[in-house]
Amino acid sequence: MDTLRLEVDTGRGGKVTAVRHASVDRNLLVDETAESPYPLPDGAVFSISGWDEAVPSLEPYGDIPTLGFAWRTIPRHDESRGGLLTEWQIPGWNITRRIETDTASMHARYKVTNTSETPARLLWAAHALYPVSGLRELAIPEDEPLIPFPGCDFAEMDRHIIRLGGGRRRGVCENIGRSWKFFTRNTGRVTLDYDDVRLILETDVQWWGVWYNLGELGPCCVGIEPTVFPTDFVTEVPKFLAPGESISASWSLVVVLRN
Repeated sequence: MDTLRLEVDTGRGGKVTAVRHASVDRNLLVDETAESPYPLPDGAVFSISGWDEAVPSLEPYGDIPTLGFAWRTIPRHDESRGGLLTEWQIPGWNITRRIETDTASMHARYKVTNTSETPARLLWAAHALYPVSGLRELAIPEDEPLIPFPGCDFAEMDRHIIRLGGGRRRGVCENIGRSWKFFTRNTGRVTLDYDDVRLILETDVQWWGVWYNLGELGPCCVGIEPTVFPTDFVTEVPKFLAPGESISASWSLVVVLRN
């Protein structure tokens, strides 16, 4: 049987540009288009597409640029021992990501180590973007309150999150007045229901970040981000990692075909 296939651009920070299933005639992530390039204040250009690693912060702080260093760094790439190993050496940190796939699923495992000589805060998120076209419904854990990102209109956001039984929230991706982002504690999986497939996402970290982008920044998309803390600002992370200390994280994607 065919294996779920990933396309990785190691020349652009180890970006996963596509996730493809043999029975689905499209990229499961957001394709790069003419709308994708997003110039940043420091002169770099980020592509709003695919899946990048944001580390050690999403928002800039001090010497840390927007979305961190990893996507700007050419990593080491190794497929010799099974799976797909990507390793980044960035200022103050070492990051490894091993991706393994089978017929209809993908599993990514990470280790992030403080390589500096001083304790440091760490914010990591898998910045994975999915298309809005064909998206019927987004389901997220309901057990915990939503935490709105600064500037997010919570009242508007909450009008588009419909409470259902069974401990779920289901978001309707229509008639939303503006883009917004929120965080929810990881008490269960996130699902994206499309016309052709259902995508099931799970993680072992504590939080999910959810971003509805209506096109103010690049193409319309929805970001589902496993993350270690409900913020984009590393200065808000309370825990410091000592020199040589590491954290581990993982997340998975399962593709279920619709009949």
